[in-house]
Amino acid sequence: MRIRAALGVLLLALATSPAIAQENWVSPAGRDHPLAGKIWDVAQGAFITEAELIAQLAEADFALLGETHTNEDHHRLQARIVAGLGALGDFEAVAFEMLDQSQAPALARHLDQSETPEALAEGLGRAVNWQRWPSWRTHYQQIAEAALTSGMTIVAGNAENAVLREAVRLGAEGLDQAFVARTKFDVPLGPAALDVLNAELTEAHCGMDTSTIASLVTAQRVWDSSMADALVDAGRSILIAGAGHTGTDRAVPWVLGHMQPEASVAALAFVEVAADFDSPQDYAAYFRTPTLPYQFLWFTPGATLNAEVEPC
Repeated sequence: MRIRAALGVLLLALATSPAIAQENWVSPAGRDHPLAGKIWDVAQGAFITEAELIAQLAEADFALLGETHTNEDHHRLQARIVAGLGALGDFEAVAFEMLDQSQAPALARHLDQSETPEALAEGLGRAVNWQRWPSWRTHYQQIAEAALTSGMTIVAGNAENAVLREAVRLGAEGLDQAFVARTKFDVPLGPAALDVLNAELTEAHCGMDTSTIASLVTAQRVWDSSMADALVDAGRSILIAGAGHTGTDRAVPWVLGHMQPEASVAALAFVEVAADFDSPQDYAAYFRTPTLPYQFLWFTPGATLNAEVEPC
């Protein structure tokens, strides 16, 4: 997709860009792929069951569930994990990348109603004027219902667009300095992580100019820091976000590591299987990293919405 280098369009571009960029675009593979449906534990170097995954996620202070936004399988599986973690207790909140701080008052008013979890989840999209993202009803409502049924609350994870604009325009000086101090935003990414992020955003946005990509890098870092901030504020919590925000090399886990180095973070990516990528280790190249930047990978078929459209 070709996107103009105007600031307002940049913000939309970030919201709709693929979570994981590939060196060369390939058509997503289907349910007959040898990895489809399997869960890979990176540390163990072994496949594990869904129950084993949930048990390990339940040991973390923060469980991050990275998705491809248009893949309905990812949202269905996220809802199952949230329900499973809710059954084990102790998680207080689910933070959504798709909700920003400008929607937080409407979200709080809606959740304060005396309704069943099912009714609250069904009406949440309307209450916050859900736009831009895939359908609330078909994609995200099930996750909210699992959270609310389990006694968790739902929080807005993202910065509002006005904050992003100022950060893109002025850098760290355009941000609230208390936020900068809390999130350690002034700590720079390492050169390797920055190179990966630059390459990912350049490919995902089809070769934009260098200055525009630099603005997108700043916005991406503000999003990651805002989500980490929301998680810390919520207590023991779960994040629903694009997989590009849940990688341990430079995204939300990296920020959490600077904010709360004593906290344990479990990062999962739902990964659309690709033709000729038959081994979990193959997907390090898929992420442009020497090692897999997640604790867990859950392999799924590619999304129907993505199957016929090359990104550029």
